[in-house]
Amino acid sequence: MFSIFGKTFGQKKETTDYNKTSNQLNELAFLIDKSFPFVEDLLKKYGEYYPFSFVLNTDNTVQGVGRHDGNDKPDSQEIIKGLKDVLKLETKKNKIKGIAIFYDVKTTNPKTNQKTDAVAVFVEHRDGQGAYTFYYPYKLTDKKELTFGDSFGNAATREIFSK
Repeated sequence: MFSIFGKTFGQKKETTDYNKTSNQLNELAFLIDKSFPFVEDLLKKYGEYYPFSFVLNTDNTVQGVGRHDGNDKPDSQEIIKGLKDVLKLETKKNKIKGIAIFYDVKTTNPKTNQKTDAVAVFVEHRDGQGAYTFYYPYKLTDKKELTFGDSFGNAATREIFSK
């Protein structure tokens, strides 16, 4: 089950629009779930990571999409911009249903009002009306033990799939 803003998706509802949205969110949750172990591995090994993305193909396979310009210390915002450019081109082939861009942030947790490190995930579905950014607060100890707090998120502007 996947929870967004207190609603659990995957339950049967009567309206077609809700079922369509629920299916899209379930597919995005599937994409995040399949991709997240990569983030955990990078954080445990290196304590940080550069932005990267994964896509959900129309055959329901998950595939990593990266971008490297040869710079050993690239700017994260430039990487994100480059990933978005690559993903926009890839969507034109009509083989992608959803995208997820992962990046590391410091943010304020709205539940605790405390600053926290978090894995941010920008997601968008080709059939959706919007996009979302989810935040997964984490703590990483000196012994490389990783724990996650409760996630939170908000609506974002569509940027990848053009309508």
